[in-house]
Amino acid sequence: MAALWFSSDSSIKWACRELLSGRAISHPDGIAEAQGWRLSAIVYVLRHRYQWDIQTTRKGTRRVAFYHLRRHPGTLTLPPSAAQLGLFEGGAVGTAPGTASEADPEASHAKS
Repeated sequence: MAALWFSSDSSIKWACRELLSGRAISHPDGIAEAQGWRLSAIVYVLRHRYQWDIQTTRKGTRRVAFYHLRRHPGTLTLPPSAAQLGLFEGGAVGTAPGTASEADPEASHAKS
């Protein structure tokens, strides 16, 4: 059974780019910058299907979730929307040394 995405490719690409840049992102960031409403779903799939080590920190009185990618010592697999749309040139992913991307050829996703 293929994992389903219920987010647009541009929202997924935005989340991957921001996490890989070292930024902590939140749902309000996703709404304002990517017009996306499913950041927690994107993070869930990145954690569980792609094995990204994403930490959640809750801040403020409203306990808003902020997500950030911990340093990754090896290779990260990118979702198709991030890999195929040229998110990273030359196979380099993020600022972590020794990190490279590889497309997941068997991954498929659906948009709503």
